[in-house]
Amino acid sequence: MRCLLLLPLFLVISSFTFLQDNIYVEFTNKTTFDELIQTRTQLADKGITLNYRLIEFDAYKKLKALIIEVDCNDGFSGTGTSLQLYNQDKITFKRDYTKDAVVPFEITVGHPK
Repeated sequence: MRCLLLLPLFLVISSFTFLQDNIYVEFTNKTTFDELIQTRTQLADKGITLNYRLIEFDAYKKLKALIIEVDCNDGFSGTGTSLQLYNQDKITFKRDYTKDAVVPFEITVGHPK
């Protein structure tokens, strides 16, 4: 995966996006180990703790299983688990800091709709 930096509005790294008041992270079977570490570091820089409780890759270096724990350190936290990440499956994490956000925090797991 390539790294793309666009300033000042947002930063995109793999499937990781910072917008002014929003953070969106997407983990798929194409996410690499280096991207997992980079995402954790980038979130820490924003004050968000991301812990991986399970990381498993298959023989083809595709992410096979992942358990994440996210703590925004502001009262919002959660866990996402996928033990079988297939081509269309993903774990997503979203934090919306806008005032009166309808969904300020969300972790989703599974197949996109």
